[in-house]
Amino acid sequence: MAASKAEPMDGRGCGDLLLEPHPIALDLVPLVRAISDRSAVVFVGAGASMSVGLPSWSGFLWRCLDRARQATPADPAWDFIRDRVLESGDFLMAAELLQQRLGNQIEGYIWDEFGGASKPSDIHYAIARIPFCLAVTTNYDRLLESAYPVYPGVRTWQDPGAVFSAVKNHRFAVVKTHGDVGNASTLVLTKTQYRDLMHLNDAFNACLRTMLSYNTFLFVGYSLRDHDILKLMDEARLTHGKDIGPHYAILFDDEVDENFITFLRESYSIRVIVVPRGGTAGASTRSVVEVLKTLSGKVAVARLGGYQASRLYDPLFNRREAAARVLRTAVEITGSRYGELCYIRDEGIRAVYRECLYPAAGEPAPARPSDQAAVSPFSVLGTLFLKRNLLRRTVAEDSVYIPDTANSVHFLQAQGFADARYEPAHTDTRSLLACPVYSDGQRVGVVAVESELVSAYTADHLVALQHMADEAGWAYYETSSRNRASAGLDRYIGNITAFEEVMAKSRFLKDFDLSYILYRIDYVTGRLIASHVPPGNPGDPNGPPEQFWFNFEDKSLAATVLRTRKSFIIPDAEEDIRSPEQQLSERGRSRYGITGTVFAMPVIVAGSTSAVLVAWSTKALQARAAGPRPLAKPEAAIEYADDKIPERIKRMVSLIANDPSQLDDRFRDYSSIKLIDDINARFKRYDRGGDWSVEMIRSRAFQDGIIRSVFEALIHPACGIQRVRLWRKVRTSRLPGEMAFLCVRSLTTRRATQPRATRADAYAGVASLWDDPFCRYTLQRYENDPYARVQHASMFGEPDQNHSLLDKDPDGNWYVAPIVHESRLLGFLSADTHVRSRGRRAAAASRADTVPPKVQFYHLRALDLGADVLTPLMRVYAPALPAVIRTSKGNF
Repeated sequence: MAASKAEPMDGRGCGDLLLEPHPIALDLVPLVRAISDRSAVVFVGAGASMSVGLPSWSGFLWRCLDRARQATPADPAWDFIRDRVLESGDFLMAAELLQQRLGNQIEGYIWDEFGGASKPSDIHYAIARIPFCLAVTTNYDRLLESAYPVYPGVRTWQDPGAVFSAVKNHRFAVVKTHGDVGNASTLVLTKTQYRDLMHLNDAFNACLRTMLSYNTFLFVGYSLRDHDILKLMDEARLTHGKDIGPHYAILFDDEVDENFITFLRESYSIRVIVVPRGGTAGASTRSVVEVLKTLSGKVAVARLGGYQASRLYDPLFNRREAAARVLRTAVEITGSRYGELCYIRDEGIRAVYRECLYPAAGEPAPARPSDQAAVSPFSVLGTLFLKRNLLRRTVAEDSVYIPDTANSVHFLQAQGFADARYEPAHTDTRSLLACPVYSDGQRVGVVAVESELVSAYTADHLVALQHMADEAGWAYYETSSRNRASAGLDRYIGNITAFEEVMAKSRFLKDFDLSYILYRIDYVTGRLIASHVPPGNPGDPNGPPEQFWFNFEDKSLAATVLRTRKSFIIPDAEEDIRSPEQQLSERGRSRYGITGTVFAMPVIVAGSTSAVLVAWSTKALQARAAGPRPLAKPEAAIEYADDKIPERIKRMVSLIANDPSQLDDRFRDYSSIKLIDDINARFKRYDRGGDWSVEMIRSRAFQDGIIRSVFEALIHPACGIQRVRLWRKVRTSRLPGEMAFLCVRSLTTRRATQPRATRADAYAGVASLWDDPFCRYTLQRYENDPYARVQHASMFGEPDQNHSLLDKDPDGNWYVAPIVHESRLLGFLSADTHVRSRGRRAAAASRADTVPPKVQFYHLRALDLGADVLTPLMRVYAPALPAVIRTSKGNF
């Protein structure tokens, strides 16, 4: 592997190599805030282009004059123009005279000088990485717009409406006040052209004047001695006073003195950032670029406050999309050109794979590595992932920085990565910054950004990148948590036959001959992957079926369930296909032969949606069309109301999916399959495996036998509940108030608290009155939430009135599952796991709130199934009232 063996050559870490912020004496907070709010404008002058060899305005006029003299050396006008250029500095007059003498040739001269320039300077690149809302330039060339990763819209003084629209709609554009080299009609050069621009183009000038009044400007490569812009600033100052700005300008030390700095501040609200000129053009360029880099870093940190974290609440959340969003933001915030994010695929194998790249596939980019490819352990990112110096205490020491890729070996060795190799993905990358991604304290990936600038990054950029790495870690953690929640269904993924066999054990579904598709939700790739063997599968009959999936965003019933987290019923699949509001995907319907009535629902595991189930039945459609028949079987078997079949499917699959033995080896004694088998085996004593007739469900012996069978299954070790009670809603003159809930049956294990209560029906005759807050809570919620929920004694801030009568643990929890038929509450099941205690320590160890959440979810789903099974009996179950009814307020 590529874990580095060498210590840094000079003891430096990444932090020692990061560019120190430029010592700027001015307060940059207003400028940084304006840039972060996308209300700052950069004004770029000729100085930005001179660093790549383009002439200044006066230099261009000199070149025009030289070419004209060579063409017609005897023309005396050239001496006059030379004197104007050299002695008076009246460049506008010189340009006017050249235009008069040369005519349209001057446009060709402009193209020859500025049209061929294609490689932006470092100043252009440094400007382009800062998120200004607009860029204004006096330059003819196209270098500024070429520096942006995506070529922006270009507007000239001829398009005031387009400029205003860009400002109003927050669309970035490059505005050229003196024209564009590729559009001759827009070029402004002479005194007459400047006069017309300033006095005849009111709309364009008004737009600039408004921006100078309300936006913050940063002037780069601009001397601030040109009359046109200063005139507009004078007008803005006269209108708004000192409230305009503040504006900023980067000027060289030989261009300004204290008097000029004061003049700009007092007259135009321009604050000057003074930089050294340097002995060479390259040194001067670096002085400007360093200021822009410092500004970029400060803006990166400021933008973190407005960054919206990964939308973990989004039902369509998936890691690949979240990672791409994080990487895009990391690139944009740090002002980088490229980026890469890698994750591990297996926590047991220490290797990383490319999760995503920026720009993404299909976007403009040079030659690039392929997505989802393994990262070499000898590369910079592979080595950074594997290497960790435990003595390092700072973010910078746990990262890698290559300020100049042309000398990558030196910089990697300096940071202790002697064995690492820099493998360029892009030929124009000149610096790289990378840091590891952590999830729950474990290193799970690496994120890197790259720039076309040398020494592009400061310590502020690293702070921003580390923040985005943390976001990438959260996306990884959330994905892992969601995927782990589906472990209860792992045995059925790819084996739908086993799932169908389990579902067929439901007494109230067997008549419908249901077919199923179980879609596993892959939160990594954003796909719903089907577990089903389609008819006539052309693949190897002994091998795994060919995978079939939908993307989260696809139009399909499964994707709709995932997006809405709701259950759906399609009465007739054939009619749905012909409907304009079609919900079924034709691709899925034809592949799996879906016909009849279709039911689709989310599968919830431990509170998270872990799968989508689609079921269909031709028999259900036929029965639905025939309508309800006279009661010959229990309503669960023969009444085909649309809400009954999916509800029973939902309760069965919820129990199966929340099997804690599949989620955690510590709970191997629990088993949803054993629980279902146990219920069926007990029922056979009373129904011999057949349908329930009217005579059966009205028989008191049958009712008692079925109720006891449910109770015995719930307290069986496969479920693990210790005590179960059945309550029926009653009205009787013997009880005060309008109604009460009466315990009519109960069963407790011998391990449960209070040995006296272990006999059957020990709690029969206990009543909860209508004013009991726990009863009121059940009455308030059952219509919208007819499922088992956890209750505890402190949830209403007052003592539980019945904890003594029912031998509840006053510090523990219990479960309540409503029994509901056609929006009518018939009663409820209550249960708990309170076991017999021996002394204070044993009591503390056995409290119900120590039951792991995974087991609690399983218990709740088991009670839901029990409540559903008992619903048809409770419709006719009318036990005789006991001689004595016990309540917290006394016996009746």
